[in-house]
Amino acid sequence: MNDKDDFALVRKASNAVEKAKPRAKHILSGMIADTLALAIERRGFDEELQRAADAGDIEAQFKLGQIHFERRRYVRDQNGKLVKDQNWEKEVCLAAQWFRKAADQGHVQAQCEVAICLEYGWGVEEDRAKAFDYLRLAGASGCSEAWEQLGRKLIYQTIHTKFARQEGVECMRKAAETGNAWAAVWLSKLYSSGRVRRVVGDRWGYVEGIEVLPDAAESTRWLRCAAENQDATAQFELGQRYEEGCGVSKDITKAAMWYRRAAEALSRKEFVYDDEFGAARSLARCYTHGCGVSKDLAEAYMWLKFGAEVADDEDAKTELDSLCGQMSQSELTVGKNRYQRFQQIRKEQFGES
Repeated sequence: MNDKDDFALVRKASNAVEKAKPRAKHILSGMIADTLALAIERRGFDEELQRAADAGDIEAQFKLGQIHFERRRYVRDQNGKLVKDQNWEKEVCLAAQWFRKAADQGHVQAQCEVAICLEYGWGVEEDRAKAFDYLRLAGASGCSEAWEQLGRKLIYQTIHTKFARQEGVECMRKAAETGNAWAAVWLSKLYSSGRVRRVVGDRWGYVEGIEVLPDAAESTRWLRCAAENQDATAQFELGQRYEEGCGVSKDITKAAMWYRRAAEALSRKEFVYDDEFGAARSLARCYTHGCGVSKDLAEAYMWLKFGAEVADDEDAKTELDSLCGQMSQSELTVGKNRYQRFQQIRKEQFGES
């Protein structure tokens, strides 16, 4: 494959990135930048990309910015401390230059990158106000990540006034309204307690200047937004609210449905930790007792076995031992077979042999 074919392939991949969800977009764009940087180191600077950027091609400008940004390196000095290498400043200056060219033509991801450069003074003079302006531009173009980042900075950075923090809440609202699950969960917590918690020194405190009347229904509304945007933690908590009747009418069938969605989302993760496993345990209990679903001890076995083996969850192990004592030999065989198929699907998904 020649250089032109490589460039065309990267363009196709980049088009796929634009259709991805915000967090996936950030990860995939970084992967493409890594690939481009490696290709450049092997073959020398890609002249076609440079010519396209010089001619005003917005995607080429953004990718040149990515390449230069990924080229910055840290090395260890004689004391073992990580320091910037001799080309660090040059590379971030070039990155900031190309990001800004693309950003000023309306490239949303580039606007977010320029905001980072301006906030930290990477390749440009530090200017937090301008950084926030670029985030507002990206947000106005529909980038929920930009609204989330701006909201976090306005709310949690101690230099800001009460007015700025209130603007931060509005940014979180805009992020949630455009599909940002993290922001929706944040708003749910705000309306649950009426205040915003943060770490102050070595203890928990509250952000000054942000108070609302606690509203269980409004809290649940935002939690549902996050759950519908595939946030597993929100799905689990929404299931709990339906089980307990908090902010919604009590409905064990809907509780089981949201527990299942959260548990299935966990099953699609390569690494699952015990503190994430509550949804699968709750789903297993629903199948054990026939709450909201038909009683199915084999299905309960499968989910508890998942927690015991993959998440190393002690509660799941205890509940699994108890469940096995209630199961007939035939139910146990069905449960083991289901778990075996379940694990095979996970192995194929994560490329395990």
